[in-house]
Amino acid sequence: MLLKTYYCLYFKLYLYKIKVCLYIDLKSIEKGLFYYLKGLNMATYIKILNNNDTKVFASPPQFNGVERKQFFSLPNWVSHLVLSFRTPTNQIGFVLQLGYFKAVGRFFAAWKFHQKDIDFIVRRLDFQSNTIDFSKYTRTTFERHQQLILLNVGIQKFDLKAKALLMGEAQNLCFKQIKPRLMFMSLVNFLRAQKIEIPSYHTFEAII
Repeated sequence: MLLKTYYCLYFKLYLYKIKVCLYIDLKSIEKGLFYYLKGLNMATYIKILNNNDTKVFASPPQFNGVERKQFFSLPNWVSHLVLSFRTPTNQIGFVLQLGYFKAVGRFFAAWKFHQKDIDFIVRRLDFQSNTIDFSKYTRTTFERHQQLILLNVGIQKFDLKAKALLMGEAQNLCFKQIKPRLMFMSLVNFLRAQKIEIPSYHTFEAII
């Protein structure tokens, strides 16, 4: 009876040790896997542009006087469309988005709009500056204006289909073993040639 009890206790202790060992091994594997995946994630995002160039790409273009007149000129379809917008803020916002898009093929958040450009369009449309409040330039209006611009200038929105196309082109460039910066510039030119909206820097960073 004592011997049976002894073996029973020994067997339970043996099973307990196995469970402890398995728990420790699983924890070790889990920890190792976490750091491995973290390393892969870090490796995915390589530095393409320096900090200054990244800031320039992510910001609306800086126009001089001649460029400001060129890119913020209003063709007939724009003049008629702008008049249909309800508030001066919406009218100014649309013209700014259009001008920046004509210059670089990208859209920018309203808080990034340059004050000199705002003042220029306010004078051109004969508004009072105190009537412009971009905190009231809603996301819905902002996105609707983008759709109108893309439709009227004949450019495709950067959507999932366009992203797949861009990734395919990036893969082709990888085989040529070109530097990340040159790949970035090639991909931007590729989208322009395909008449597709230029996405954010983060999108290129994730793909390259």
